[in-house]
Amino acid sequence: MKRLFPLVLGTILTIGLIGCNEKEAVNESAIGEDTHADDHSHDELPFEWAGSYELVAGTYSLEFKQNEFGDETMLLTFIKEDSNIKDLEHHAAHIMDTGGELFHEGDYFAAESEYAYNLSLNVKGSTSYTFTIQEAGTYRIFTEHHADEFEMEITNENSDVIIAKSVQEYEGHDHEHGH
Repeated sequence: MKRLFPLVLGTILTIGLIGCNEKEAVNESAIGEDTHADDHSHDELPFEWAGSYELVAGTYSLEFKQNEFGDETMLLTFIKEDSNIKDLEHHAAHIMDTGGELFHEGDYFAAESEYAYNLSLNVKGSTSYTFTIQEAGTYRIFTEHHADEFEMEITNENSDVIIAKSVQEYEGHDHEHGH
């Protein structure tokens, strides 16, 4: 019996190691442009635009100077770029899929990394918000609509305009207005 135990244990380990070493068959036709390693996809991205902003701790104004297509809301998220997130776009899609907390013009919010904000917009004219940054850094801001459609502008406490860097426009987001 004592001689049989090592033989049985060795056989079980060998089967386990062989089973773990086999490659899983991948259905190549199921792999799409928006398929990710965690085995799911985003058929439609919840954002059309992203830009990186260098923000110090402090208070900022976020202004949408116009509303070209009469959109009622703008969903956006801030993601701190020096975090350990490797795929910012994928992460932003998950964050924005939550819908975010609804804010109305004039509301103040503390902009936190990896959190969605759903900002109400005046369907005609400009809309302004005030937000704070607690932790300085480079933040990638993803917006539901193209920022240019709204002449979106972020200014600091001295009214200096903060310029977006590494601007990226995305396709695939569909909504009511045609552009």
